[in-house]
Amino acid sequence: MTPEGNSFSTNVSSHPDPTGDRRAVLPVRRDAGAPPTPSPPKPVSVDDMLSQLRTPEGGKRRRRSEQPIYANRRRRRIIIGLVLGISTLVLGSWYGFRFFQRLRLEGETFREGLNRRISSAVGCHVEFTRIHDGGDSSLSAVEGRFDTNYEELLASGDFTGINARLTSTSWVSSEWGIEQLSITRGTLTFDPQRVPTTADSMRLVPQSSGRKKEGGVRFSIDPEPDIITLDKLRFTGGLDIEWPSGASNRKPEAIRGLRGHTNFSGPGAMNGGFAGGTIELNELPEIRIVQLNWTVKGRQLEIPGAILLIGNGDAQAEVSGKADLSRDGTLDLNVSIQSTLLNRLLPIAWHERVGGMFSAKDATFRATFGKGPERKIEGDFTLEGGILRGLPFLNKLAIALQRPDFSQVEFPQLT
Repeated sequence: MTPEGNSFSTNVSSHPDPTGDRRAVLPVRRDAGAPPTPSPPKPVSVDDMLSQLRTPEGGKRRRRSEQPIYANRRRRRIIIGLVLGISTLVLGSWYGFRFFQRLRLEGETFREGLNRRISSAVGCHVEFTRIHDGGDSSLSAVEGRFDTNYEELLASGDFTGINARLTSTSWVSSEWGIEQLSITRGTLTFDPQRVPTTADSMRLVPQSSGRKKEGGVRFSIDPEPDIITLDKLRFTGGLDIEWPSGASNRKPEAIRGLRGHTNFSGPGAMNGGFAGGTIELNELPEIRIVQLNWTVKGRQLEIPGAILLIGNGDAQAEVSGKADLSRDGTLDLNVSIQSTLLNRLLPIAWHERVGGMFSAKDATFRATFGKGPERKIEGDFTLEGGILRGLPFLNKLAIALQRPDFSQVEFPQLT
């Protein structure tokens, strides 16, 4: 390339022939030279290798795993692994223990031992069915029943939906502390007129032989604990109390649907209160219970106060009294009835035949459980504006005397 004036020229044509020879344009290809000869590795001694592993100051270089960032990461992984391992072991042990304990609680051996211990404690035959772990430190049973011998006024009891809330120490010792015993439904049957049968001797459970107190710590609950304490009893669905009537058909009379609680204040002593429920007596209207407070010590029942509604609720009665809960015992009540329509206190067959306002103050009601006199009520009664109409003897008297007005008798005031 040579300069000519203000322009340059090359040996390449400004209009090259694309089909012509291009060797004049491209540079000449150089021949490949001989490959380089590899040099042998430089021999290194062990001392040289160790010296190369040291820092210029002469200190030993740390391994990668010993460097701070990698050491902390490794330590953290070990701690996390230990925590997960211990947690898995604890949870597995706990659920495994609960699983085997549930199998034990639902087994026949545990149920029979519990039945034997409770029967020995209360002195009569007790039978629970299908015991299982109720959760939240509680034991549950689907059904329960007890039967006494013929010498007792209380003949039997049937219960469903039983749940006992235990203290935490009850699961690891030979003492049961029942904080609350909840029962969904229950029925108590009183029968002072029953006679001894062969079944009575079969139902009796002998007292357990002198068992030594074990004490110490257990790994599971004991079906036959040395000590059982009960603080509170509650009926959530209703308690029924039944007894045979003196009628020829022995149709049972009853108190049904009682809801309330019972507190145990000492050996053989308890007190409680009920709300709701109805009293069903033969040939009398239905009596509803508003409130009933009671205490029991041994066989003595005391009712410090109760409020009852008779019939449709128009008549209110206040009741208090006591009872001897034995086969030959009696029930004595003091009754005061506010002024109310007389027909509300009588069966429906009398509603059209009587009238007037009735009241009673400090009347006494007495009934005998065994073979004693019939129940009776005495006291000061007042009837204002009393009316008797349509009675058979009044109709006969009106016809005999030809006085139609005698078919209805009025009493302005009768005491």
